[in-house]
Amino acid sequence: MENINKRMLVWAALLACMLLGLSQDHQLVFSQTDAVYAESISGSIDAPSEIDRYTFEANPGDLIIIGLAKTSGGLWPEIRVLDASADLVVEQSHAEYLEVTVRPMAVIEEPVAGDVQIFLPMIVSDTAPTAGLQSKIEYTILIGDGFDGTRTGGYNLFLQKLNEPINPTELTYNDTVSGSVDVVGELDSFVFSGEAGDIVLAGMSQVLGPVWQQIRLYDPAGNLLNEVAHPTHVETMYTLPSTGEYKMLLSDGFSGLLLGGYNIHLQRINNPVGSVPLVFNELIAGEITAAAERDAYTFTAEADDVVLVSMSKVSEDLWQQVRIFNAAGELQMENSHPEQAELFFKAAESGPYTVLVADGFNTTKTGSYHLFSQRINNPSNPIALASGETLSGTIDKSGEEKTYVYSSDGNESLILSMAGLSGDMWVRIRLFDPAGTLIADNTHPSSAEIQQTLTEAGEYTILLKDGFNGTQTGEFSISATSVR
Repeated sequence: MENINKRMLVWAALLACMLLGLSQDHQLVFSQTDAVYAESISGSIDAPSEIDRYTFEANPGDLIIIGLAKTSGGLWPEIRVLDASADLVVEQSHAEYLEVTVRPMAVIEEPVAGDVQIFLPMIVSDTAPTAGLQSKIEYTILIGDGFDGTRTGGYNLFLQKLNEPINPTELTYNDTVSGSVDVVGELDSFVFSGEAGDIVLAGMSQVLGPVWQQIRLYDPAGNLLNEVAHPTHVETMYTLPSTGEYKMLLSDGFSGLLLGGYNIHLQRINNPVGSVPLVFNELIAGEITAAAERDAYTFTAEADDVVLVSMSKVSEDLWQQVRIFNAAGELQMENSHPEQAELFFKAAESGPYTVLVADGFNTTKTGSYHLFSQRINNPSNPIALASGETLSGTIDKSGEEKTYVYSSDGNESLILSMAGLSGDMWVRIRLFDPAGTLIADNTHPSSAEIQQTLTEAGEYTILLKDGFNGTQTGEFSISATSVR
């Protein structure tokens, strides 16, 4: 009896509004090819107590997100969703922006509790749909003022399917795609195919306007997996639990009302797509050409290897950022710097590793860079340096380092002297023991010297570079003297 009375009251209110000419009826029918349902619908409450009415149909199992945003006036947007029997499924209001999600449930013989999830703020409500098998379910949306029923103003209404988005943008790993939030309350849909165990990184960066960056990641059924937001750049990493098509919603993460352009980048951390293998003791030239872009590199190391990875500025405003991930997608080390970011990484286990480089300021800056890598224990293609010998060399490019090795039987004191011969570079000497541990380091504008007692037999690694900021070039000499 209570449900019957409630339905009668709802339909009586609707009828009264229609007779007064205060209701606007809009029919929304979801269709895989009907693009209107991935677009904002503008409306307005023009008179006190006005109620605008919309209807839509959905299939059982769909997960539908409905967003309502104020665009003008003093209106407090309020939304009520009714099922086909005029039962209230959910009701919510907010001063500026709100979202609700509704999941229609198929019913066979006995009523089954429906599942409704509410966001901003979170409220959970269950309703019992009418008994009987349903192929499509019709819902009604009522929009009005949620403050006291007297305020007026404009609004935008947005509907989208989370399990099967209408007209989404397709992403693939290693993509950087541009988009924009052009109207208040807009939700941009993206989809990508992933396999169980993929460790996915999605990064969103501001390009234009005040829009805050917000990413929401959904599983193939449309269930929310992760949500992050930040004023200028945001990143989410997630291990996919199953194989299928995953969804993302990108929107303003501040109030739902800010507009602007953005870039979105997608990559798989384990087995990254389009990655470049690092070759130890070689300098690789690269470029970040768009906001949110991450460039992927890989290398293979044995357990206890010590690997140097260094990123150096070449041009423009790019800050240097380097991150190393293991095969499980776990972050091992990271560093960022305006000119040169350097990591000395000791591998905990044998296997492949992923290196991601990007702008380290806020992922919006672009520019060229050089990436240098070397294995410190057992370095690749070093130059042998003996006691009593003086060698000359040249640092030709930003980020370049020269590798030398000195063989010792232990129980000696080694003096290394480096002098600048030309160019702008400062001189810097670093000495590592046979295990790859740094044991001596010195920097000077023109000449640098270190004296170190070598207690262990084996090959010691010497790295020479610009000591100012890692980007200057010039000619140098290096000499070694053994004192026993």
